[in-house]
Amino acid sequence: MSRKTKNEHPQLNTVNILGIKWGLLLAKSFVIILPSMSITFKPKKRKRKRTHGFRKRIKTKSGRKVLTRRRRKKRQKLTVR
Repeated sequence: MSRKTKNEHPQLNTVNILGIKWGLLLAKSFVIILPSMSITFKPKKRKRKRTHGFRKRIKTKSGRKVLTRRRRKKRQKLTVR
């Protein structure tokens, strides 16, 4: 008997076509081709605030320009909250 790893799906095989990994899902009567993507976006609230927050914007000259542009457009949210 061969052991299957955690990530191995019994009906999902990956195929490399034109440099893109594709997952072949073998259903009962037809084949569905899905692009198998890696999870790249892992949101973090603190990181988001520190990068796009009000304090960060107010520190730099270009950040202050962003705030004035958003105020001029009457944006309800000036920065990330």
